[in-house]
Amino acid sequence: MKRNKGFDPRRLRSRTPVRWRWRLAIGLATSLCGIALLLAMTGIASLLGQPASLAQLSHGAALALLGTGASLFWLGIWARRRCRARQHQRGLSMASHLFKK
Repeated sequence: MKRNKGFDPRRLRSRTPVRWRWRLAIGLATSLCGIALLLAMTGIASLLGQPASLAQLSHGAALALLGTGASLFWLGIWARRRCRARQHQRGLSMASHLFKK
C-alpha cells in the first residue's frame, strides 16, 4: 500500500469532548428496559397463577401489567438506540462524496 508522507489519519477525526449526558441517557434507557421486563414478568406470572410478591391480580390487571411492560421495553430499546446513534455521530472531516458507498 502506498504511503504519503504528509498524511495523518487522526486529523480526519474531529476532537469532541466526551458526552456524559448521552451516557447518562443510555443508562436511564437501559434501566427503563429492566423495569419493563420486571413488569412484564410480573404480569405473566400473575396470568399463569403464580404471583411472586403481589396479591392475586385480576386477569385484566395482569394483562395491563404485561402490556405496560412490553410497551415500556419497546420505548427503552428505541431510546437507547437513539442515544447511541447521537453519541457516535461524530463524523469525519471530509466531503460526503468521498466516503465508501
